[in-house]
Amino acid sequence: MWNGELCYCWYTINLAVNFFDGISPVDVGVLTTPKIVKKHHQPNVRKELGLDELDYAERPIQLVTKIHSAILEKYGERLFELLDLRRPVLWDKYVNFVKEYYRIWGGIPGKSPPIDNIC
Repeated sequence: MWNGELCYCWYTINLAVNFFDGISPVDVGVLTTPKIVKKHHQPNVRKELGLDELDYAERPIQLVTKIHSAILEKYGERLFELLDLRRPVLWDKYVNFVKEYYRIWGGIPGKSPPIDNIC
């Protein structure tokens, strides 16, 4: 809830990263997974990161940790700018990006609040 209005958490990593990369909402629906995330799913990269050595049960935790670490390293400053309430311009652009994405690619009919209502 934000300012008395029901909403969803802003954090959808694929949308946020594609927004930072300048991918349009139309293209996000086609690409879905950002390059930085796809990169970590390549077998050679998993081997370089030492993830092939882990038991299968440990791999998802280690992989998600590596992906989030890479995202924070590359986009950390922009993430903090996005959430800075003193400077709402970037936030407003992101909200519009998310609304446009769901307008083009469909939300969840009848969902209350609407899926594109983020805070």
